[in-house]
Amino acid sequence: MIKKVQGATAAKVNEENVAVTKVSRTKSKSDFDLAASLVESLPQSSSKTNLEKILSIISKYIK
Repeated sequence: MIKKVQGATAAKVNEENVAVTKVSRTKSKSDFDLAASLVESLPQSSSKTNLEKILSIISKYIK
């Protein structure tokens, strides 16, 4: 059961990584809002903290 939960969490983190990568390229407000929402839904972890830091930097360049 734990492996299944870890796998689901890993897949979710990957989805958020894709969204953050997209907004880093597009700098679109709608992409940023989606990525921020997805990252916010993650359980507290080092991955979430890292994605939040990246979004904080990207937020300075949003159109």
